[in-house]
Formats: sequence, structure tokens, C-alpha cells
Amino acid sequence: MKQIDEDALREMHKSVFNSGVSPARAYVEFFAAAMQWPVSAYAPRTLSEAGNTAHEVTWLKDNAIGRAWCATGDDTPEVKAAIHPLSSIARVDLGATVRDDGISQSVVRSMTVQFIDGESLTIDLAKFTSWTQRDHAGAFIDAVLDAVGELR
Repeated sequence: MKQIDEDALREMHKSVFNSGVSPARAYVEFFAAAMQWPVSAYAPRTLSEAGNTAHEVTWLKDNAIGRAWCATGDDTPEVKAAIHPLSSIARVDLGATVRDDGISQSVVRSMTVQFIDGESLTIDLAKFTSWTQRDHAGAFIDAVLDAVGELR
């Protein structure tokens, strides 16, 4: 694995794992290497359930879109990543739900990127519980739409 600059690693760690639950350094290094930090836009998400924690981040960098994922609470921790060239995007499907709290309504977006190999990648803002992570995910959706628009 390529040597990662310590400053870039600290910056990526602070940006991607900002939910207070941080994985071991090996996971952070894997994410940084897969992402080739810094990136144009990213959507980090941390899930904690029944003592298990999973981290995922989806990113956009240059002409690539990717997702890395790790589960750190299991007996057999798993780390994986998938990276696709933007040119392999077959289509982008957008959706939304409307939230009504009785005072106002808001639209909560989702995006599914379909690749020509049949794989897909979904970002649903309703599934992000942290405001910070949701803001990054919203900016990520905008960046993907801009990048796909430039391909046309």
C-alpha cells in the first residue's frame, strides 16, 4: 500500500470519522488509500447497532466515484472498497421523501447511481442521522450530478 502523508491522514480521519466513534488506524489508512485523499466531495456515515459499528464513505475524485466500508465490532472485521470510473455510470436516479413536522415541509433527497456492470450506489439523506454527515452527503449528491452533467 502506498505511504500516506500523516497530515492528509489526520485531515481525512477528522473529516470522515467525525461522529465520535473512530476505528483503529488500519481502517483509517485503508480508507485514505482507497480514496486517495483529498477528494472533491464525500458522504461519510457511521452506523452503531448492538455493539457493532460500521463506517462507510462514498466519494468523488477526478473521474472516479467510490465507496469504502468497514465493520469494526464483529469477530472478523471486514474492510472493502469499490471504485468506478465516472464513464461507467449508466444512469442516475433521483428520489425524495417529503417530511412534514406539522410546522413546515422539507424535501429529503436520495440518489442511486447505476453502473453499466449492474452494480449500484445509493445515498439517501434520510438515512443520515448526523447533520454534519447529511450536509456532506447533500453536497456529494450535487457534485455527482455536476460531474455526470459534464460527461454529457
